[in-house]
Amino acid sequence: MSGTNSTAVTASGMPLSALPTASAVTPNDKVWGIVGGNAKLVQPKDLVAAGLPDDVVKTDDLDAALSSSALSQYTDQAVQHAADAKTGAAQSQTGAAAAAVSAGQAAQTGVQVATIAESAKTNNDAAQQAVAGVTADANAAKVLLTAAMQGDAPLNYRGYWDAGTNTPALASGNGAEGDLYIVSVAGTTALDGNTAWSVGDGAWFTGGKWVYFARAGWAAVAQSLYALGTLTVAGVTTGGAASNVWLTAWLNAYAEVLAGIEADGSPIFPGARGRVGPHQYDPSALPGAGLILLDELGSVIDNRSSRAWPGATPVDAVPAPIVRRLLGRGPGAQDCGVRGFSRGSLWLYGNALYQSLYDTADAACWDVLASNDGAPLASGFGASVAAVYGLDAMVSGYTGPAIDISTIVAGVTTSTTIAVLSSGSLDTEALSATLSNADSGTVATVTQWYDQSGGGHHLTVPSGASAPRIGQTQVNGRPCISFDTSGASAAQRLSNTALTFAGGTFSVFGVGRAAGTNCSGDDRISALSVGSGTARIATVSGINEDGYLGVWDGAVLQPGHKMQTCNPGVFGISASGGDTVSVWHGSTPDPITVTAAALAGVMTGLSIGSGDDLSNASNFEFTGLVALRMSATQAQVDLIARRASLRYGFAPQTALRIICIGDSRTAGYINQDGANWPTMLPDYLIEPADIYNVAVSGSTTRDAVNYTLASIQAAISGSAVPTICTLWLGVNDFARIGGSDYSVLARIKTLIDGVTSSGALHVFLISEAYIYNQLTWQGATASGYFGANVTLINPFQAGIPFTDHSNAELWHPDNIHPTRAGDRFLASLVSAKINTYIEANS
Repeated sequence: MSGTNSTAVTASGMPLSALPTASAVTPNDKVWGIVGGNAKLVQPKDLVAAGLPDDVVKTDDLDAALSSSALSQYTDQAVQHAADAKTGAAQSQTGAAAAAVSAGQAAQTGVQVATIAESAKTNNDAAQQAVAGVTADANAAKVLLTAAMQGDAPLNYRGYWDAGTNTPALASGNGAEGDLYIVSVAGTTALDGNTAWSVGDGAWFTGGKWVYFARAGWAAVAQSLYALGTLTVAGVTTGGAASNVWLTAWLNAYAEVLAGIEADGSPIFPGARGRVGPHQYDPSALPGAGLILLDELGSVIDNRSSRAWPGATPVDAVPAPIVRRLLGRGPGAQDCGVRGFSRGSLWLYGNALYQSLYDTADAACWDVLASNDGAPLASGFGASVAAVYGLDAMVSGYTGPAIDISTIVAGVTTSTTIAVLSSGSLDTEALSATLSNADSGTVATVTQWYDQSGGGHHLTVPSGASAPRIGQTQVNGRPCISFDTSGASAAQRLSNTALTFAGGTFSVFGVGRAAGTNCSGDDRISALSVGSGTARIATVSGINEDGYLGVWDGAVLQPGHKMQTCNPGVFGISASGGDTVSVWHGSTPDPITVTAAALAGVMTGLSIGSGDDLSNASNFEFTGLVALRMSATQAQVDLIARRASLRYGFAPQTALRIICIGDSRTAGYINQDGANWPTMLPDYLIEPADIYNVAVSGSTTRDAVNYTLASIQAAISGSAVPTICTLWLGVNDFARIGGSDYSVLARIKTLIDGVTSSGALHVFLISEAYIYNQLTWQGATASGYFGANVTLINPFQAGIPFTDHSNAELWHPDNIHPTRAGDRFLASLVSAKINTYIEANS
């Protein structure tokens, strides 16, 4: 038990008997103390019964100690005793135990202990000082606590600090934001320019430095008091309608008010029941332990208790990282930073776009955009339009030819023009009939894409190239012009050699979907190209296997800084002369420095697809294309992206990001029309995901570690978006570089450790086939070698048709690469495992 001082002489040497005489203590009076670890009011006889030595206080000394005139003196003595004893204010219980105001209502302190007797008259300044154990600097403390209350800075009480010996050791410029220490022993330790520290002063770390607060000990009292009973102190009354309103209050787990702050910054200690702002509460029957801090609205600022504050703390106080039902509802308060959203994020629901207006880590505010403009993408750009191409109307009011397609009917090559109807939509009935009439085993190709601007700059198949295809795949349920990606045997391209862009100024935006965002150093996968010769800018995916979308400037491959998503949307390039090209990922630009000659003078020509000094592969499937003779502003690109989202149903909101790491089996090698299993995942996932395919044909685990891993780590660590990874590598290790199973598994572990240490939540590892020792993959996973955040997916187990590599429906003749049907099988298998993870973590 601790309570009154057990010696008859104070720290200063003055005997208690020398103090003025106060009113006599009656047998029924009570003293506030700590008994059995709990603060409570007890009668003097109970103190003795609890084991208090008989000489704790003499009757005459107690009378003197209970006088109002002794309060200030005892407060100073308590502080001095803490300094001399070097035991810290938390353990200083000397002298102030007897302090009280007017026959039973006053306070004793040593920062952690409060002693208040009932039914006494108000003494504002003395009561505050006695409870605090020091002379409170209300104005400085108000600044500190107000900053914490408003969310401008955290406040975390860390305990006591000896400023003489610097214990615990504090250093200038080093600390955790919001840390608060109370000085227990005075000293001259230098902290960010502060060298004079007295007992009870506060050291608060904020903004990268330690800030001095004079006599801030009462703030610690609010963190450590237990309960104070019903009182009237400093004009604050507790109980029912008579309760005053204060701005900030500390509560214990029983909802009892321990302390508060008035409008003028004065600390108050009112009692067990009261009102915080507009909120009235009854603390009866609320079990728990710890402290809760509320603001003026009753919202929880800091909860260190074992229970939630009812009615104020959301049921899901910290939103789960993976959000659910994104496509079936509008955005809400918890669609916020912890789930990867930020201020300005877009959300499509009910044919309307919502935008995040305000966002924190665990709360957001969304509203419908005032202008939901779903007009054709090129509408309103006027004379800046160089050319426009689409499989629907790309400018307002357009009707006329969209594409010419070539089919083989009864062995004869036939050309058919498919038009845009007066409704603005493509004549899909005519397209369907044309495709149906084609001979079995043949495909339709696009030989001309008409310019809707009226300029006559149609895109056609250049000499030496092949025509892209149509009718083989779709983008968000719409027809698209498709190109072959990894392993393409011939260049497929549409181009116009008459279009010009003066002064290296242009903007070109494609609408559709990418198949991947990576390639090997000698496989320059392209999609868009402006200009020709050395005055040229062409997109190139994954320069040197870095996974980023970069550019070829006619002389040098210039790496980018962002991966290209496989989700439907808008991407493009723009420039205004000089030596900088912006690669647009939706409405996010990635500036890339290029050779100045690339943007000098007039640039001639526009093409989509592959070839033209690059590889045969192209990584984009197009539904539309806009070319402007201007460098589009951020607002203009935002407009194009919003129109694409509304017009084509491209939902920008996603629950998580999935990065697919692998070799040719993940890249879609041999498959045509950009088909690979990562781009098929959205067909099976229960929630929309942002898919990134960083697979490279021919890649080994060593290549992925050396060339791609750093980019993946940067993408994960630089974003709050919940991220998982898939990993399917190993076959090329055995075929190309050799080595044991264990050396391959060691590099797989390096990849797994690399992405998880950067913030990836989980890795789905696809096993190798039995011919490459799948048991080793299974054993390593089962033993925990890869860590806890790994799920092994084995598509080669008994009873699964994927196991049979001679199955021509699922495998190409090389028995290594899945067909389109094989990819779809694998996508469904992988998605099932990911869906299980989503359900468990959302």
